[in-house]
Amino acid sequence: LEIQQGVFFAFTFPYTHSDCLDFIATLEKNYSQHPSIYLQRDILSYSLKGLRIDSLVLTKNHKVPQILLNHTLNKSLLFGNKRYIIVSARVHAAESPANFMLQGLINSLLNLNDPVSQILLENFVFVVVPMLNPDGVYNGHYRMDIKGRDLNRSYIRYEEDPEDHPSTYALMEIARYLSESGKLAMFLDFHAHSNQNSGFLIGRFTKNLEIRREMRLFARVMDIYSKNFDFNSCIYTKEKESLEEGRQGVASICVQEKTNILHSYTFESGYHMTEKDQDRYCEEKNMLRDLGVKKMTRMGIKDFEEMGECVRHAICEVLLGQH
Repeated sequence: LEIQQGVFFAFTFPYTHSDCLDFIATLEKNYSQHPSIYLQRDILSYSLKGLRIDSLVLTKNHKVPQILLNHTLNKSLLFGNKRYIIVSARVHAAESPANFMLQGLINSLLNLNDPVSQILLENFVFVVVPMLNPDGVYNGHYRMDIKGRDLNRSYIRYEEDPEDHPSTYALMEIARYLSESGKLAMFLDFHAHSNQNSGFLIGRFTKNLEIRREMRLFARVMDIYSKNFDFNSCIYTKEKESLEEGRQGVASICVQEKTNILHSYTFESGYHMTEKDQDRYCEEKNMLRDLGVKKMTRMGIKDFEEMGECVRHAICEVLLGQH
């Protein structure tokens, strides 16, 4: 008698801890000795389960005097006056689209034939943490770490117990250090959203008109370039919501409050569908745009990666003012 085996359906495209390690190892193999690319892999910290939490430093490789190369100076001195952009993902274990977006961003930055990528690497240093919650990913959790905690609510108290929150503590310390040196330009935390479509930003409430304008500008430019990002889906918290303790512990909010940088975002993607008027910026489609007609399109891995690739254009236009 044949025994019937259980059938399991994935909620979305999987991206495991091993996938992350393989991706980083491939980057390290291909670019660690590249003449034009500076790519340095480091261990940011270890998780409570003892899994390594990797970080990557990515920028343009510049010729450096030999005496500096042989000296035990801080590596950041090699980058001169470049500003830094911190990018993180997978603080929530099941949100695999976040890793695909991050993968799209990194792969496109490493394209030596792309002028946007080359401009960005000339001007910025990217500090990337691809998987903040490897324990949760490894154990198949949905949002939580190995102790059943939502790490994206722990940033507000990150200094209280560093050993119990190794990844969030390390990330906030990097942000603090770069902010104190005046070099932090942007923080992006990639996520996925289970009950909203398309790519979108979640921004904090602020009465500061300059911050509000800049946050919406970044989202608007993303909307223009990406077929999967929808400006009209972006969420900005209200004043009452911004005072809630849970929201105060979110990474992008804590980084913005502790560093005072203008650009600190939670970058979300829906899991399955993009809901957007693809022709919003086409003159001949003004009637559809005015009627608010949206098109539903199913998203796959290439669509998540596409949003990551388009992040480059928004950074280039908003931070550098270059098109």
